[in-house]
Amino acid sequence: KENKSIELVAEVKGPGTYTAMASFDNLENASQPKVIIKTVKYGGNFHTLYPLDKNRPIGYTTMWSGYINGTLNPKADTEFVYQLPYATGKNYVIRSIKDMGGEYFGKERGMPLRAYQFTVEQGDSVFAMRKGVVKQIHDGEKPVPVDGDAKVSYSSNANYMIIEHDDGTLARYTVLQNGSFMVKEWDIVYPGTPLALAGTYDNKTFQVRVHVAYYIYDKSINAATVQEVKENVVRCYIEPVFATTQGDLRPVMGEQYTAVETEAMVTKEMDRKELKNYKGKK
Repeated sequence: KENKSIELVAEVKGPGTYTAMASFDNLENASQPKVIIKTVKYGGNFHTLYPLDKNRPIGYTTMWSGYINGTLNPKADTEFVYQLPYATGKNYVIRSIKDMGGEYFGKERGMPLRAYQFTVEQGDSVFAMRKGVVKQIHDGEKPVPVDGDAKVSYSSNANYMIIEHDDGTLARYTVLQNGSFMVKEWDIVYPGTPLALAGTYDNKTFQVRVHVAYYIYDKSINAATVQEVKENVVRCYIEPVFATTQGDLRPVMGEQYTAVETEAMVTKEMDRKELKNYKGKK
């Protein structure tokens, strides 16, 4: 700019929140943290570099940039009450999911995986557990043919949807039926909004898998590069509290629970405009 400052602009092409990062090699005439880390949502000004000496321009040899598809260090509400991802009144068993990468391929994870499987009936819809924006959809994967003698089936390729919540947590719904998605990216969904049909790996057992997570980064690491920041980002998993006919609880694996929905659950995170529209439709 005319005052010799340099404005960094972030262009956001996807829904929800992102964490943008930038670092500089041989930065001259400007004082900045080693890596600039900022949350961006709709794009626009990301950061401005101001010259220490207003009579000289700012100089650097290379600028490195990157991003995380979510918010770093959000104020995640670990006690939030979620709706179960299947229809009100239905009763299904909840099971925990193992970390296949960590168990069989030795991939290190920052936190133990906390994911849940619900075995449901063919044709069952999967419902949103909480208000949020549809951040990402992956569709097109078909069930993988399974050997007739196989007792277990698994594929790393599955249809999924990621929904970002207001507190920065991200819910991932996996094993969804090919071509059955009822919402699209950028849509706002509420507890009880149908998302897609439950899918299958083998055309025998139908299910949906869910987990809720968020990203954290220890700033005391004082990373010198964008890549070093990204390498030290940790995914934390939440053990959700679910609303059931037995009350609000963290479920016991292997037990059955019946889904419930109340108006208070649906409207809890609505803003004034959303609440007015909701009441106008009743």
